Amino acid sequence: MNAMLVSFSAPDNLWNETILFACHLQNRIPYKKTSLTPYKLWKGYSPNLEYLKMWGCLTKVMLHKPKKRKIGSKTSDCMFISYVQNSVAYRFLVLKSDVLDYNTIIKTKNTKFFKQIYPLNENISHALVNDNRVDETHVEEVRRSKK
Repeated sequence: MNAMLVSFSAPDNLWNETILFACHLQNRIPYKKTSLTPYKLWKGYSPNLEYLKMWGCLTKVMLHKPKKRKIGSKTSDCMFISYVQNSVAYRFLVLKSDVLDYNTIIKTKNTKFFKQIYPLNENISHALVNDNRVDETHVEEVRRSKK
C-alpha cells in the first residue's frame, strides 16, 4: 500500500482505496503451494482477469446525462483508484473537471483508460510517453498571407 502511494505520488488520504485495490488483486493471485487462487477456493471457478487495470492511470470519464452540457467538455480527467464491489463499475478520483468537484470519488463504467499515463507522477508518464517524440527539425513554419 505504501509503495503504491509513494511511487505514484498519490495523496495519503487514498490509503483505504489502495488497501481495497491490493486485497482485490491478492485474492486473484495463486498460492505457491496449491497454485490455486483464494477466489477459486471460495467460488469454485477461476476469476476473469481481463478487466484488471493499472492503479493510478489517467482516465477520461464520460459525464452522466444530468451533468452533460451542450457546449464544453463531455469528459472529466480522473485517476483510477479501485473497483466497485459487486459491480462492473470502477472508482475514480476526479483530477480536472468543469462540472464535477475536484478530489471527489465517483463510480462509473463509462470511461477510457490511458494505461501509459500517470497524472500524479510525471516521471513515470514522461518516461513512457517520450518514446514517441516529435522531431522538431522537420516542423515547417506556417506560411502567412501577404494581404
